[in-house]
This record gives sequence, C-alpha cells and structure tokens, in this order.
Amino acid sequence: MIQYFYSLNYEVSASGVDTGADLETHHQTAETSDGSLDESGFDLVVHTRTYNLVEKYQIIGLKTLALRKFRDAASEKWNSSGFLDAVYEAYGSAPENDTSLKEAIVEIIVEHKELLDKDGTRRMLKEVDFLAYDVLMYEHL
Repeated sequence: MIQYFYSLNYEVSASGVDTGADLETHHQTAETSDGSLDESGFDLVVHTRTYNLVEKYQIIGLKTLALRKFRDAASEKWNSSGFLDAVYEAYGSAPENDTSLKEAIVEIIVEHKELLDKDGTRRMLKEVDFLAYDVLMYEHL
C-alpha cells in the first residue's frame, strides 16, 4: 500500500512481495494444453489480496488498480495454478456485496471454457461457495 501512496502504482515480483502469509495452494496441479505443469500466476494472488485488503480500508484508487492489474494478468495467465489460487482467495475473503473481482473471475472462466476440462477447475467449482452459481447466472444472462 505504501508504494501506491507514493507512486499511485504497485509492482509485483515473485521474490520481493511479502503477502503477510505463505501462499496456501488449493489446487493439485494446473496443466498447460500439452499436459505440462504451469506454475505462473503468483501475481494474480497478490492482486486478489491487494483488492480484498484495500476494500477494508476503502482506498478506491488502489482497489480499481488492483482489479485492472488482475484482469490484465488473468487474460494471459488464466491457465495457471495462480489463477486457481486467486479464485479460492477471492471467493474466500472478498466481501459478499463486492462483486467486481468475482465478475472478472467468472468472465475468464466463461471465456476459456477449456478450463472446465481440468480436474482442478472442476474441484474448485464444487468447493468454492457460489462460484458455480455465478458462472451459471453469467451464462444465463
């Protein structure tokens, strides 16, 4: 947050980010189209945690920036293990009345339906409260 206050921006580096806790992973593996493991996407979790944290403190500019950075990163890293972790993080700690981040997640899932062929995504749809409902309602509307 301090970085944002000085520069109205923040950067994520895998070695230089202290999220305040070890990254707990909820997935088994995320596979690429050729079946290999894709471990990128750590920044998605950081953007998700930033978004949820600044909601608490009502720092609207940083919240908007975190959402934009999440969308930008997710457009490239939707097939990563980090995306699955970000979904668990978003649905596990985001306020119920704040849907912007959840909508971004649902849009990515709907846009990349091949995610539904992956065991990790199927497990996530069963485990994460309201995720399957949100995807279904997005498709319905």
